[in-house]
Amino acid sequence: AALPANPPTSYADRDLGGTVPVINMNSLICAPATCSSVVGNVLVYMDSHHLTQSYAATLTPYLKDKLLPVVKQAQATAAAR
Repeated sequence: AALPANPPTSYADRDLGGTVPVINMNSLICAPATCSSVVGNVLVYMDSHHLTQSYAATLTPYLKDKLLPVVKQAQATAAAR
């Protein structure tokens, strides 16, 4: 099944006033209604709750693209204090 519309990370971000950056990778793991067990000839799930190491590795460049701007913003905020 696809991930819930409001996963716990969304609640944490809301409860902390938007001060916690949330990097949402859900669209790279599941489609809106279903989650594929194989993507691009790579097995996605190790079990019902964990990604395989191989699939997680394929997500690395996408995570990097999303994470670097968050890190730079955090560094800028810290430097301004």
